[in-house]
Amino acid sequence: MTRGFALSLVLLSSAASAQPEAPVKLGALLLLKLVTYDAAFDTRGDGDFVLAVPYSKGREADAEALVKTLLEVETRRIKQRPLVFRATPADKADGEALLLSAALAPADVTGLLARARERRQYTFGLSEASAREGALLAVTPNEGKLQPVLNVSTARAIGAEFPASVLKLARVVPGG
Repeated sequence: MTRGFALSLVLLSSAASAQPEAPVKLGALLLLKLVTYDAAFDTRGDGDFVLAVPYSKGREADAEALVKTLLEVETRRIKQRPLVFRATPADKADGEALLLSAALAPADVTGLLARARERRQYTFGLSEASAREGALLAVTPNEGKLQPVLNVSTARAIGAEFPASVLKLARVVPGG
């Protein structure tokens, strides 16, 4: 494991326990950092790295509020690629990564995750339940810190490969 990665996890975890409004921002930062450890990350495109926030009908305001929060994240690049946050209807969710949130009705999550697997898109969640449902990566509070959660079935399905250093830190779930 690299010192920089371990330090990032410690800093993110410490800050998560000190700032109650920080889980969305810190969770997103941790998820974005983790995905760069995918061995196939560099082969998945160039240009803007779009993190889409899909929403169900009538929940656009929730997605827009989440995007506004994400825009407060100081990171503007992911491995030299400009980072873009965008709210998008669930049935048209595009981008390199999708962030599951309360802006999605439970009925839309299953279909969205299935389409994301077919398109080999990264999927992120802010709870362990998201990973158990099929999101590739999620974060969950664990003793006042954020712990990464990795869905190995989804990783295999989309061709994502993470090094042992990530697997040691993450809670690995088989679901979805």
